[in-house]
Amino acid sequence: LSLHDALPIYELLDDSNVDFAGKIEALVGEAIGLEIERVALVGNTGGGDAFMGVLYATGVNDVPQANALLNYEDLVDARYNPSVKRIYRTGAEWFLNTDALRLVMKLKDDESQPIWNMGNMQTGVPANILGLPYNETDQIATNTTTSILIGNPKTIYLGNPKVNAGINVAISNSAIAPISGSITQNAFMQDETWYRFIKRQSITVAIPEA
Repeated sequence: LSLHDALPIYELLDDSNVDFAGKIEALVGEAIGLEIERVALVGNTGGGDAFMGVLYATGVNDVPQANALLNYEDLVDARYNPSVKRIYRTGAEWFLNTDALRLVMKLKDDESQPIWNMGNMQTGVPANILGLPYNETDQIATNTTTSILIGNPKTIYLGNPKVNAGINVAISNSAIAPISGSITQNAFMQDETWYRFIKRQSITVAIPEA
């Protein structure tokens, strides 16, 4: 990661009371976390990802929406899908984006009661949909249609190395790297500080039918 500013980055880091290095590391760590979430949920090797996520993994039960608009029955059919064994429904959670969540919050059952439950923080009951907790995510895209995922997130295996399971950070102000179509970047000669972030991760949908 090469940083540029009106002032030389070295002087900016040296003269400022703000922990720029810490802020940069935190932002990159957040971005890596979002990317892991995206690949785990909607990763597609056909689209250039290294791993298949839930949406495209072989063996995941995919049920197209039966009606033109999302309705109460669609979520009931997903929640109690007969193709999914009861043991796999234990510990299941919903994963949906903001657009889908907004639609779900407006749905009502046959008794005109909202199926979305805002929960009760005092009693420790989380907000839920048909009794199952939900996770709002920006990683499931919305075009003309979107996907709502339901399943047990423990059946997604996230592999970390045994040693240094976090993010490794290398910092240099003397690195050199050629850049296609541009001058060779020389951190020392151009008063730059470079950061290299390494996160080793493996993602597998271990039990797709769950």
